[in-house]
Amino acid sequence: MEPDAILVFIPLLGVLGAIALLGFKMRFNHQLKMREPPGGDTERLVEAMHQLHDEMGSMRDDIAELEERLDFAERMLSDVRSKNAIGPGDST
Repeated sequence: MEPDAILVFIPLLGVLGAIALLGFKMRFNHQLKMREPPGGDTERLVEAMHQLHDEMGSMRDDIAELEERLDFAERMLSDVRSKNAIGPGDST
């Protein structure tokens, strides 16, 4: 092999080595980042969970009130229908 051909491989090996080191560094940083507990994210998620819990409670109260109103309306309608029902022998 000629000495000039070897000189071509030296920069190529340097570039490949730098790319490999950069890849190892990126992987190591990613692994370290995955091990760290999320700081502010946990607090924000817990607060959002509490807000959703409170909203769900108020929605349950609203649904219970709507159910009561529906029951009342159904009773009123059944009373009106029973009063207006024409029985046998009745004439209008």
